[in-house]
Amino acid sequence: MKASDKKLKSDQDQDKQIKDLTDSLQRLQAEFDNYRKRTNEENAQISSRVKFGLLEEFLPVLDNLDLADKSTPDEIKNNSWVIGMRAVASQLETVFQNIGLTRLVSVGQQFDPGKHEAIEEVYSDKPIGEVVEEIATGYAYQDKIVRYAKVKISKGKELPSKENK
Repeated sequence: MKASDKKLKSDQDQDKQIKDLTDSLQRLQAEFDNYRKRTNEENAQISSRVKFGLLEEFLPVLDNLDLADKSTPDEIKNNSWVIGMRAVASQLETVFQNIGLTRLVSVGQQFDPGKHEAIEEVYSDKPIGEVVEEIATGYAYQDKIVRYAKVKISKGKELPSKENK
């Protein structure tokens, strides 16, 4: 083999080695990018599950603050501690909204088993299946139900009894 042939073969070997190393580096880069994306997605899912769990735990606190406000007698509604309690409830609701918690709108809506839990059917002037009263507010976080709204639904108008005819 001539020196020029050896040189050509050596250059070809180097070119092949450079190409192989470049391919290997590109594969490693792609694997690392996929790993980073997968890790970011997993971290987002973990964060979402933790927030969901915390929201679930805090909803009874919000309910109790709301119940306390509703059951406060009118003559003491302007006491500073009552106003403070309302401020805490409002602040808690704002924090929940900032996190992404949303209240489910129920009254006036058609009953949806994906959002509502029917507690009772009552006669009303509303169409059959329409939510007429909300017993407990429902909440959603990132399109997942944290708590179903407990509701009363219409079973339509009460038919006159035969005794009244």
